[in-house]
Amino acid sequence: MASAMQIIENRRVRGCILRWLLKEYPRALKVGAITKALLGSRDINSPDIAVYLDYLEGKEYIAVFKNEKEERSPLDAYTEEMLVKLEWRGMDLLEGAMDDPGVDI
Repeated sequence: MASAMQIIENRRVRGCILRWLLKEYPRALKVGAITKALLGSRDINSPDIAVYLDYLEGKEYIAVFKNEKEERSPLDAYTEEMLVKLEWRGMDLLEGAMDDPGVDI
């Protein structure tokens, strides 16, 4: 089980990812670009953001694509070249139309 500090960190980073995607909405961003932005702003210490993306994708806040036309399979690992796009549920969460205790907005 995650520690209280890890839970707080997870929520914070998930919110950061959604806010970065909102800045570029409706464009998609590459996983690598999101990682670099989070590292550059010191929002994360490790370049591995898969656990955060997995949560957000599972909640349908984001969509992840291999390329412009092909969605990511659940069996595919996240790569730096994959595209991430904010979905309407993610927008609703950011705008306060819904609540998720697992994301710090």
